[in-house]
Amino acid sequence: MIEQLVADAAADRHRDLFLVTPDKEVTYKIFFARLQRVRAALESLPAQHFACHLPDSPELIALILGAAAADKSMLLLSADFSSELVEDYLTRFNVDILFCDRAVAGEDNRLDAESWLAEFSDDTKELSFAVDSHNLSVVESGGDADTGSVQHADSIERSGGELRILTSGTTGEPKCARYHWRDLLQQIKPYRATADERWLLAYHLNHFAGIQMLAHAVLTRATLILPEATGVADNIRAMFELKATHVSASPTFWRFALAQLAGDADTGNLRQITLGSEAVSQHLLDTLQARFPHCRIAHIYASTEDGSCVSVADGRAGLPVSILQRPDNARVRFKVEEGELLISSRHGMLGYTGSDQHRREDQREDGWRATGDLVEVRDDRINFLGRRSEIVNVGGVKVYPLEVEAVVSELPAVKLVRAYGQDNPVVGQIVALDIVLDEGWEEKDAEETVRQACSVLPRHSVPRSINFVATIDTANTKLSRRQDTDT
Repeated sequence: MIEQLVADAAADRHRDLFLVTPDKEVTYKIFFARLQRVRAALESLPAQHFACHLPDSPELIALILGAAAADKSMLLLSADFSSELVEDYLTRFNVDILFCDRAVAGEDNRLDAESWLAEFSDDTKELSFAVDSHNLSVVESGGDADTGSVQHADSIERSGGELRILTSGTTGEPKCARYHWRDLLQQIKPYRATADERWLLAYHLNHFAGIQMLAHAVLTRATLILPEATGVADNIRAMFELKATHVSASPTFWRFALAQLAGDADTGNLRQITLGSEAVSQHLLDTLQARFPHCRIAHIYASTEDGSCVSVADGRAGLPVSILQRPDNARVRFKVEEGELLISSRHGMLGYTGSDQHRREDQREDGWRATGDLVEVRDDRINFLGRRSEIVNVGGVKVYPLEVEAVVSELPAVKLVRAYGQDNPVVGQIVALDIVLDEGWEEKDAEETVRQACSVLPRHSVPRSINFVATIDTANTKLSRRQDTDT
């Protein structure tokens, strides 16, 4: 139970910090008191299915964990979603009440989260408010949290509340995954964080990786740092000013961050870098290790559907081939069929939200799920080639964008690159590149450098179109690979 985990942390570390922002610090004890009141208030609301359309904040975390404690369903929507898209999701997924950052006149099921949560100030003893003509009263429980020990996730019972998380939608229409908190917590190695362990929340909370970070902090009693805004520069500032010791972020985030970090910046507090959400190249791993020689650098293979599956910290791209020999009773198993990675996970999602909530169209009857990740096993390594949906077909020859990007991303002129297929009347498709240049480079010089580097590629893989752009779209800090032709 989420509330019990926070209660145990509050008893054990009541003066230690749970959440830190540039202008606010929240201890475990204060947060637990807030959580009790939010949970009781949500239990009293005449609704089962909630949604949040809010920026990352302590208030959003109180609502997320409050819904879990109250056995209510919570759908997480990006703060960047348009009102039309939000309305579509509310209807599609049968949401009763939406918490948002502004009041919507005339809409009884829209709650201004800031005003609603303001009722729960830490010195409030009795709370009353009105929703849909229902007068509700919540009374604060007295005294400190009971003492207790950290629970292992296996001991946490499944409850009626569900967390609903949209997939990133980088390659197609997002789906809505249904999770129990017990399954989320089972993916985390249980240990007791040190008092100074601070994790930077570089992912958004509506992203599966962001929820993993929140679950990690709750289970291990670490401190979570929330940046002021979502930009890379804001995250870097928070990393230094709020003394982050651990950062979990996507490879795309780190490519931008490395370009912005001053060469003499003191990163002495940083102890671990964890990469996830995308395939990571050997060049990026080597660059991070050289820039942060005192850090442990790991990369995680995970998906919204299957959860966190394996963590690798040996400094090499790809996955060790030994994971293919996991026993039948392993929580997560892997195998490769016809060049595609398959996974069988015991702690993944319950299913997709929809007319048939228990249906998983990508899972076979034998329990294995085709991930869509194409791989090649060479020697003792499983190397990622790219997503099946991203293959470029050049005159009948398959080209994998990751292989082209691996060559181009090593060039000093390139801050970020995306390779993709562009329609061509002669050969069907050609390889095209979008490139964000690093500072100080002219397009003409950069193009010559790129073409020279790509000359070592097979003929069909050589880019025929190179476009220099100011930015490349991302979805939840991942490189967006969705093309107009996919819609």
